This record gives sequence, C-alpha cells and structure tokens, in this order.
Amino acid sequence: YRRGQGPGVIIITEVPGIHDAVIAFANTVAEAGFTVILPDLFGETGRAVSGGYVAKTMLKLCVSKEFKLLAAHESSPITEWLRALARAIHAE
Repeated sequence: YRRGQGPGVIIITEVPGIHDAVIAFANTVAEAGFTVILPDLFGETGRAVSGGYVAKTMLKLCVSKEFKLLAAHESSPITEWLRALARAIHAE
C-alpha cells in the first residue's frame, strides 16, 4: 500500500499487521508530506484486532526475529525484501 508525495517512509507493522490504527497513522504521515509505503507482510489487512487474532498471527511469524536480523544486517526472505524496497524508495 502506498500513499502521498515527498520523501519515502516505510511503515513496518507489528503483529497483527495492517489494521485501522496503522492505516490512520500511515495517513497522518502521508498528510505531513511523505510518501508512505505500508508493506502487507502478514495478517489480514483491515481485520479488527482481537486477542485470538493476535495470537493466531504470532504463531505464524516471529516479528522480533525479523527486526533482530535487520539490525544485525543478516538475511531472511522478509529482510531481503524490505531492504530491496528501501533501496527502490531511496532511488526515487
């Protein structure tokens, strides 16, 4: 998902993914003059947040592992994809 004009900002969600509060935040950033990129990495976009939904999503993905890999400059399919996205946005 992409919106806005200006310098690029990639918003990486935590569990459970893209929900109404994340969309509202992304809209605020876009309205402040940025191009917002909101990758759909997991979960069901727009689904209401509930305890069961969060738990189900967490069982499928370890978000903290991916953030640790990013910080350590290590690889996984998700970190490689995010780095490629960042390079593309930077080039724009």
